[in-house]
Amino acid sequence: MIVKIQTEIIKMEILSGNNENM
Repeated sequence: MIVKIQTEIIKMEILSGNNENM
């Protein structure tokens, strides 16, 4: 379950990075 939470955080970070790049 911990891995699942980390995955969600990573995905949010990636989305934020993509938004910043755009």
